[in-house]
Amino acid sequence: MRELLLLLCRYPFEEKNREILSKLVSEVQDWQNLIQLINAHGIIALAAYNIKEAGLVKNVPEGAMTVLEHGYMKSVVRNSWLTERWKEVNTILTNAGIKHVVLKGMALEHTLYGSRGLRQMTDNDILVKREDAIKTWNLLMQNGFSRGLIKSPLHTRIQLDIGKHLPGLSKNDYLIDIHHKLFDNGNASNEDPVNEAVEITIDKTKAWILPEKLQLKYLKGHYKRHAAEGYCQLRLYADIVLLDNRMPYDDPGCT
Repeated sequence: MRELLLLLCRYPFEEKNREILSKLVSEVQDWQNLIQLINAHGIIALAAYNIKEAGLVKNVPEGAMTVLEHGYMKSVVRNSWLTERWKEVNTILTNAGIKHVVLKGMALEHTLYGSRGLRQMTDNDILVKREDAIKTWNLLMQNGFSRGLIKSPLHTRIQLDIGKHLPGLSKNDYLIDIHHKLFDNGNASNEDPVNEAVEITIDKTKAWILPEKLQLKYLKGHYKRHAAEGYCQLRLYADIVLLDNRMPYDDPGCT
């Protein structure tokens, strides 16, 4: 089961995996349990993709394949919706002269995963400079976003010093986290992630993401933190493998 899950979360599909994937799929006895695991790991879209690319749809029970295909379509719709919601945030911040960097799912979906709905997301994360964080947070609240409960007035005054991001904001079920640093100990002295960001296009809209080497470092740290908390999704593992495979083998960012 473990080997099958690891193959089902890979992207892009590799011909060398077709035979072993076919063998492992044919050996599945409990598809309901497998789909529950696939869903829990946030890879239902990738699983549907890999099964189709391998030509194994006929090897999967009809009911199970329907669940996988519906899960993939839900991811496509969800990602499109999140992209449209992010565009509103982008307009607000751009008009205010605040540069922000798109992190994690949104950045990966629209680069490494080819805007195909394969990188499942639930919310958006952005990074701004520390000096812009509170202004960004207030601007979004002025434009209809609301915050969760604040622990205390003191928490409001020290929130830039007790984590990597401010309390999350929401608007019409859209959730966004505003990060002001990438790592728990701040950014390394030689790193300026906002200024070093790389320009991309998300659905005809200019956006900024981390350089690949820094993004890989960030994703590895993010994965390790979740793993230490007992929350270890293959979705996060797949991101790292995909990005790591793009890095030169002699690049210290791969270690």
